[in-house]
Amino acid sequence: MKVGDISVSSLRVMQQTMAEEGIDPGSLLEAFGVSSALLGTAHARISLSKYMRIGYEAIKLTDKPWLGLLLARNTHAGDMGLSGLASMTAPTLSDALSTTLRFESLGSRNIRGQSQYYLDSETGNPTCELFSLSPYNRFNYFAVDTILSGWYTFSQWITGQSELLKQVEIEYQDIGCRDRFEEFFQCPVYFGRKRSALTFLPGTGQLPSRFANMASHQHAIFLCERELAALSGDSTFRDRVVEVIAPLLQGQPPTIEEVASKMGMASWTLRRKLKKEGAIFQKLLDQTRKELAESYISDSIHSFTEIAYILGFSSPAAFHRAFKRWMGVSPGQYRKSTF
Repeated sequence: MKVGDISVSSLRVMQQTMAEEGIDPGSLLEAFGVSSALLGTAHARISLSKYMRIGYEAIKLTDKPWLGLLLARNTHAGDMGLSGLASMTAPTLSDALSTTLRFESLGSRNIRGQSQYYLDSETGNPTCELFSLSPYNRFNYFAVDTILSGWYTFSQWITGQSELLKQVEIEYQDIGCRDRFEEFFQCPVYFGRKRSALTFLPGTGQLPSRFANMASHQHAIFLCERELAALSGDSTFRDRVVEVIAPLLQGQPPTIEEVASKMGMASWTLRRKLKKEGAIFQKLLDQTRKELAESYISDSIHSFTEIAYILGFSSPAAFHRAFKRWMGVSPGQYRKSTF
């Protein structure tokens, strides 16, 4: 089971940004097995783990921990594909952002969850919230920075305005770049929060898009929905349950009642539907954790303590015991054999 993947269009932006910094990106991409042919292939994607590792190496080469902000500035509509066309032709900023997040998986998919656009329940302010990537380390700061700054630069571009945000919240702790972030977002930026999110100023959601075109918007929405259906066309009910289980794993495994509630049904209904496909919830939960453990150990630099938390184990020791039961070797031995 893949942790997630992302369109290779993101690497075009990486190439351009590194070149602007006076660094040849070719050697870096080649080291990770990314060829020119792959970059020019329609619908090509790479794993999120590989993308974050490339980003981390790019940060070291440029000596700029805030590289994600620079990538956002170099992203244009062509890098966003069909979902970019659907978003930019929407009538208002609110419509554009909700469209962007609705079709997020066309550009990037992550087993950890999906981002949300909503009006804050207390203030009514438009809000874009990223799903949690906790626990944080030097490899996934970059992903948070790139996504949040991408939403902001897109909003600037379609409205023609720069003062759009009330505040930015970032889940990880400040790593010494607060001034850079506040200069970029032009608003207060708070680190160590319970979420990573952009909160927009009142009224900004109704700002018109400079590229609004209802006919193009509706046609692009139709095409995006068709692509989205194709991505999930072969999915079973079992697959849908796994998609709900994975984001709920952190810290402890979810119960069948929690998963059923997320899916809008009773637990007995969930059991019945799984039984039709020859599946049992507890075995499905165990299999999901096993497959994700294999992926995290072989494709990421997460420590085993972090992986234990991500997969809902009570302690690293419990994770080690489970992994050895699944694979017959320890997590350390498995990582050595796959890296």
